Amino acid sequence: MRRVTLLTTPSLLTLGLTLAATACVPGPDEPVASESGSDEAVDESGSTSDDTEDSDESSSSTSEGSGESESSTASEDSGESESSTASEDSGESESSTASEDSSESGEGESSSTSEDSSESSESGEGESGESESGGEEDGFAPMDGFDPLHDRWIRTNDQSTTLLSVDIIAGEEVDIIDAWPWSSEGAESYVSSYALTPSLDTALLFTSHSWWNDDQPCVYEDYLSLDLDDGLTELLVPIEESCCDDCGSATEYNSPFVDAANTSLRVNYLNCGGDYCTYRAKGMDPTTLEVNSNYFMYDDECEEFCEYDEGDLLWTAEIRDQVMDPTSDDHVLMLAELGSIIRLDHTQGTVELVATVPEQWADVTFVFNYNPWQWLSLDHEQQRLFLTSRTTQGLVATVRIDLDTLEQTLLYDGSAIEGHDLNCVDDVAFDSLRNQILYHNRGVGANCEAGYYAVDVATSEGELLFLP
Repeated sequence: MRRVTLLTTPSLLTLGLTLAATACVPGPDEPVASESGSDEAVDESGSTSDDTEDSDESSSSTSEGSGESESSTASEDSGESESSTASEDSGESESSTASEDSSESGEGESSSTSEDSSESSESGEGESGESESGGEEDGFAPMDGFDPLHDRWIRTNDQSTTLLSVDIIAGEEVDIIDAWPWSSEGAESYVSSYALTPSLDTALLFTSHSWWNDDQPCVYEDYLSLDLDDGLTELLVPIEESCCDDCGSATEYNSPFVDAANTSLRVNYLNCGGDYCTYRAKGMDPTTLEVNSNYFMYDDECEEFCEYDEGDLLWTAEIRDQVMDPTSDDHVLMLAELGSIIRLDHTQGTVELVATVPEQWADVTFVFNYNPWQWLSLDHEQQRLFLTSRTTQGLVATVRIDLDTLEQTLLYDGSAIEGHDLNCVDDVAFDSLRNQILYHNRGVGANCEAGYYAVDVATSEGELLFLP
């Protein structure tokens, strides 16, 4: 995982679609071009909002704020950056500082719904208190799958059919899942997304599976727990059963993570129908999926026509990833399109803009618009964010953001690592034991070679870890 690997666990909500779920967006082996038609730098914080309303409504309010400033400095290396790793010692460093106090404003909606079989009601208001399930002692559960307690990277395989335990020192991948809670004979099973618990002995999985039948093509979506020691799974909540050739709608539970108190599972919830999706930030009981907070973030139909009043939506663009805010367990840091880092208070329902990452960094141009290949990684102890995204060259690059000062530094510019291009990155994580960013390059097609890479946060030096 370190070197340059992006983590976007595909949400394969309808198994019949398998990996075709991402067919409408550029794949990791396809060249990417910004649909905005511009490769120019973004000097100011721009924000767009895309929220689509689910069948349920939520109550939310945003606090208004004003004032934003950005200053950036960049020094370019005299040499070509595409064929070599970017390091501070080699003479190339770029940094920009951005402090942004502006916050989006908006009033919310409130109602109750029952989208999932597990949800008796959803409140648009903030979290009402601790979950009765509670459970374990407070702790920090890494959001990108790196387990520092056992020195392993938990991630999905290339086909999203299982979870792997990756030993980056020994160079080994081990299949964790030993058995599913349904008959595996003739079944196609997928892991759409997952979260580690603070104890780091259990993973919580959003899954889908099917036994294809021409007369009744049914796909089952379920919420499971996985014992990371013995590989056994347990069904916690059956979410949905869809029996149709093309149901025309889908739901996704993206970027899930468990808060430090183990009382709330935070998810970036998508409800998609046709060409549009609504985005909601939900907090749910980690065992029952009972909703305790629900905020309407964006509807991407608003890019063409928006039927919502000002204040109905908390943000103006698609939410691509999220991590815990290390300064408060009630807050979530979200990566929205156009390079916006925003903070959502899950108790108050307020949103503020924290920072905006420019598109242009010398020879590196990020693709922040219409790009699902974007990741946020968190260094919880040092309070640093790492934003990794595809670039116009079809590679990936990473920017470090220090949350205390909001200083931004180009950590990795997408240069080849030991002769290997990171052109098909599909997973990224922060290795807190070695202070490095891990990247997994997916092996798909003729132009993508599977491999694990790392980039040192202190020196920006890249390393090939192993080729599976």
